[in-house]
Amino acid sequence: MPSDTEGATELDDGSGFAPPGRTAPVFPPTGRVPAELLVAGIVYDMTEAPVARNVWVPDEPSATCAARGIVDGLGAARLSELGYRPGTDGNGLVQVALTTAERELVAARVAGCVALRDAVGTLLMGHDQMSGDDAACSADGLEQRGLLARFASAFAFGENVDPLSGDCALADALLTSAQVCVGS
Repeated sequence: MPSDTEGATELDDGSGFAPPGRTAPVFPPTGRVPAELLVAGIVYDMTEAPVARNVWVPDEPSATCAARGIVDGLGAARLSELGYRPGTDGNGLVQVALTTAERELVAARVAGCVALRDAVGTLLMGHDQMSGDDAACSADGLEQRGLLARFASAFAFGENVDPLSGDCALADALLTSAQVCVGS
């Protein structure tokens, strides 16, 4: 977890991260969207979060890394064909009709570029339901077990993270971290 939370988006008043009045990039109404505009759109979607929602978002360099990897991997023509549009309900990256393989690519690019440890730690903190130290310890435990990528996968597939799905490794890791980290 970052020790300097002054610039954290969940505490940001909007002046240091997403300027007031920030809007999604405007895409052409029809035809192929240029790759750089698609990257800008994905960055916008990954970093735009109203302060009132109190959510973690990646920094712009991390979001740009993921967005470039997604656009390079899927192709500008494919994203244009699917009708991806930033800031548009129903046409977001995880809402368009990506194939399973394409969603796996999105998950891999997000996991490769975004500080999932910080994201998951902030998620575990919630609205001050867990201390920052306890959340960081828990996120470290998940990272050591190689489980953070499951959160990127949940994002890419537009699903909730289910600790009891599959092999229950995530549930086991969360329970272990609760014993080791919480309140110690």
